[in-house]
Order: sequence, then structure tokens, then C-alpha cells
Amino acid sequence: MISPLFVRNNSSILRNSIALPYTSDSYIVKGMINSKISRKCNLTYEVSYTYSKNKMESNREYFSSKRLYESVKITYSFIKSLQMNYRLDHYMNELSPKNYKNFFFSDVSVSYLPGNRWELSCGVKNLFDERNYSYFLESELSTFYRSYKIRPRNILASATYRF
Repeated sequence: MISPLFVRNNSSILRNSIALPYTSDSYIVKGMINSKISRKCNLTYEVSYTYSKNKMESNREYFSSKRLYESVKITYSFIKSLQMNYRLDHYMNELSPKNYKNFFFSDVSVSYLPGNRWELSCGVKNLFDERNYSYFLESELSTFYRSYKIRPRNILASATYRF
């Protein structure tokens, strides 16, 4: 599945009480592949790529940036009642031409179903123990800072009984 999208925004930004008109264009392509690699293994790959271009009407030059998000999910069934799930996410932001910030986030879990009603599971969230993701973009139009605090690595074990 592939989904293209185009978004145009005509607006103005105030600088020293003067309205400066500008145009912002975003080209977005999203895709997803879901595949059964073998009888025991499923793979899902998702991707989203965004190219943004901002141009002030008073200036011929423009500021552009690129963003990429990728996610790989693997589910592997060792036996019918034992399953492992792994997920890897990749975020990439262009900070300036040919200067990129990359971030990887990963989780893993194992589930065991000893009967029809019980489920025992154990998982590790944030395998790489990332604590913060931030980036800074600066152009003629604006300055943009984004920062995300991330929950530290943790281990979760659970036992579930279904009635």
C-alpha cells in the first residue's frame, strides 16, 4: 500500500509588526508492507517520507527539510504457545542541507500461552535506553525546536487470566 499526499499552505508571518506572506508545500509519501516470511514469522514495514518547502514571496530562495519515519515489526512463533515480538523505529530529520539527526527506538517482548485462559509475558521497552530526542531547525521564516522526553528502559512482566 502506498499513499501520496500534497499539502499547500498560503499564509503570513509577522516580523516587526509587518506581515510577510509565504507559501509552505509538503509532499508526503506513506507506505506499508505486511508479509508472512515463513509459517512462523510475520514482518510489517511502515515508512513515511516528508519533503517540506517554505518560500517567502519577497525572496526567491526557499528553505526545505526532509523527514523520514520507518518501523519494522517482527512476530516470530517458536511454537504455537510461545511468541516473540520485536519492533524497531527509526526517525530522521534534516537539520540543514545534508545534515541529519537520526534516532532509533526498540522494544522486544515474549509471550507464553500455557492454556486457553492464561498468558505469561515479559518485555523490554526502550532497549537502547534513550532518554531524550530533540532537534533544532532554523530558516529565514522561523526557528523550530522540538524536544521529546522518553521513558527510560524498563522491563515489564505480567500474568493474565481470562474469564
